[in-house]
Amino acid sequence: MLDVSNDFRRHSDFSTMIRRALSWPARVVEARRTLAQLAQMSDRELSDLGLLRADLADCTALALDDDPGERLARARAVRAWYGRHHDQAA
Repeated sequence: MLDVSNDFRRHSDFSTMIRRALSWPARVVEARRTLAQLAQMSDRELSDLGLLRADLADCTALALDDDPGERLARARAVRAWYGRHHDQAA
């Protein structure tokens, strides 16, 4: 019996890979545009978002195919977690 599901899955995986490769330049441009917009904000505005200017500098060191949004979200989450636990200890 022919296993069509494996063939379909391989084709689907290949299609996804091709789509991701073709959309990569647009994702990179959009991520860099977002970083540039964040860099134009004041330290106070960044603080309101839970970010530091150093977080943006860290993102500029990422490889082009790394998503800076993930790194910024992680930095913000760690800072928020530490702040909550620090306030409870005081």
